[in-house]
Amino acid sequence: ALQLLGLQAQDITLESFSHLLHSPFLGEAEQEITERAQFDTVLRKANITTIKLQKLLTKSSAFSIEKYCPALAKRFETYLNIKTPKLALPSAWTEVFMAQLTALGWPGERSLNSQEYQVVDSWLKLLSEFAGLDAVLEPKNKQQALQYLTYLAIQKPFQPESPDAPIQILGLLEATELPFDHLWVMGLDDREWPPAPKPNPFIPQRLQKTLQMPHATAERELIYCQRLTTQLKESAKNIIFSHSQKEEDTELRGSPIIQSLPEIKLDDIRCSPFISPAEQVFASQSLESLQDELAPPVSATEKIRGGSSVFQLQANCPFKAFAVLRLHAKEMDEPVSGLKPQERGKLVHKALEIIWKQLIDSETLKQTDSPALLKLIEKAISDAISTLHSESLNQTRYRELEMSRLQKLLFLWLEQEKTRRDFKVIAQEEEHTVSLANLALTLRVDRIDQLDNGKTLIIDYKTGKNNAIKYWFGDRPEEPQLPLYCVTGPETTCGILFAQINAEDLGFVGISDLDLGIPSVKLLTKCKETQATHWQEQVHEWRTTLENLGQAFVAGDATVDPKDPIDTCNRCHLHALCRIHERSDA
Repeated sequence: ALQLLGLQAQDITLESFSHLLHSPFLGEAEQEITERAQFDTVLRKANITTIKLQKLLTKSSAFSIEKYCPALAKRFETYLNIKTPKLALPSAWTEVFMAQLTALGWPGERSLNSQEYQVVDSWLKLLSEFAGLDAVLEPKNKQQALQYLTYLAIQKPFQPESPDAPIQILGLLEATELPFDHLWVMGLDDREWPPAPKPNPFIPQRLQKTLQMPHATAERELIYCQRLTTQLKESAKNIIFSHSQKEEDTELRGSPIIQSLPEIKLDDIRCSPFISPAEQVFASQSLESLQDELAPPVSATEKIRGGSSVFQLQANCPFKAFAVLRLHAKEMDEPVSGLKPQERGKLVHKALEIIWKQLIDSETLKQTDSPALLKLIEKAISDAISTLHSESLNQTRYRELEMSRLQKLLFLWLEQEKTRRDFKVIAQEEEHTVSLANLALTLRVDRIDQLDNGKTLIIDYKTGKNNAIKYWFGDRPEEPQLPLYCVTGPETTCGILFAQINAEDLGFVGISDLDLGIPSVKLLTKCKETQATHWQEQVHEWRTTLENLGQAFVAGDATVDPKDPIDTCNRCHLHALCRIHERSDA
């Protein structure tokens, strides 16, 4: 309720707004549950971190809430149309707050459970208390009134009624004179029972002693604790009094009041282990175990989208491939300040595509001096940014910083490309459809270079670090994208490269059948990760590996089998779905 009353603030964080979209305490929450979840996904994909409620209600906005959640949009409009005074007394604000909550349909359309009902009842009493502050508070604005109301809510004690239970945990005074079947009294050490006297500092001590006032003297505390212990002894047939043996390094002893009682050890207390009703039912059953790891095969009419990620996910974990590509169990986007890593990567891809359309080959690059190259890079970055729709880039200063960062990065990259042997860029961001293992896939190649001998190199841009060629090999390659391009690409291919465009680690990583003159690119014959002696043999191995992965995916293999149970699972969001941590061998 307090969150809803603060919605008229200028900016609302996506975290808070997402909480409201999934809250059952708004009107039509059950009716629009799917639409509100979809709207949350749209906002996250757009990397929106803060929201203005008025802007969401603008019908022409790209993120108009009316397009997705018309009932909630109507609620918000009614809420914003309620007139609020600039200054008012608490009683007037109470009426405004109730009107606003009613407009939003609080506390929701479903029936409240017992605890929720008690919370609402306590809230209404709190509003009544707040309205009674007219005599002691001056007129306040809405923000100040909400601050007072929030403070009252924090200070108000609330304890929901507990249901009947066979075990009660009570204070000593609460337990006195109550009958029990069994009773365990704890904490009766010599420091706490009886406690040290604490006379009231504002009343003369002689008067307190004469009247035997509470906590006045040690004698009075001893007599009081003796009486209370005697009453507790009569409260049940089976009673245990206990005390701690240590508090940090201090040795503790039992209170003198209970010293006369016979002492027992913990092992002397024989209690049968507690078994809940659910455990009793479970234990009485004869269970049959069925390991179901085979999903329905991919049908001819089922469309699988994902390109090379089909093989990547299947290699990492077959269940993840099934869940993500066929059940669409994708992780929700987490908004970040500025551009997301994927958006930064798109800018680099697009800018380099524009640059190489102008340069075409390495000879032109080498003939372009630094001022002309910087100008070309600046124009390419500006054109690339115009294709990316991001709220962050609307901020002038942020846009300038991002352009400056990219300009420096791409200039360093192109200067490094000048050191390569002659080549010509013959394809960029080329999209083509291939078929492998009965899967129709759409692939996009970042770039294909043609060498002076007619052979070609397939290049994949990477803006991250730690891209290693070891991820291309083995029965379960973690980065099968470039091997897949080789298998389905031109026969003139002689190598594959990662173009690692990262300010901290700039350079090429890859393998080739020919010596390219790039120290970081290994010759195939010197690569420890493979036994292949020539390029076509390696391509054949990749084809076999990828076909095996593709056929397993098409057949419906959904085994929970991470390649690396630690690393693979740490980078996965499906733990609640695959329940790998419940496996006995996990």
